[in-house]
Amino acid sequence: MAGMRREDLKVQVEDGNILEISGERVKEEERVNDKWHRMERRLGSFTRRFRLPENVNVDEIECGLEHGLLTVNVPKEETQERNSPIAGRGGVGMGGLLAEMKVHEILD
Repeated sequence: MAGMRREDLKVQVEDGNILEISGERVKEEERVNDKWHRMERRLGSFTRRFRLPENVNVDEIECGLEHGLLTVNVPKEETQERNSPIAGRGGVGMGGLLAEMKVHEILD
């Protein structure tokens, strides 16, 4: 997003799960000491769309533009801790240990 101003960008969520980033880069001619400064960046409008996963907290999405870098923070929704025991062979040994562990402990 080099050369873009905040007011030239639009970040929004459409249809509940599509993140859309759009903007327009207009031609800027800058005259310095009667010399022309040439900018070699594409001009015109653009749109990028990204499908968001179902577990995104859309109300908490944040974005910022600093030094030409657009950052979009898309947090996940808090999920309830699952306490379901894993079906194991039981008894002592690894099967018994796995049966007592919580699902999230194995996946982390």
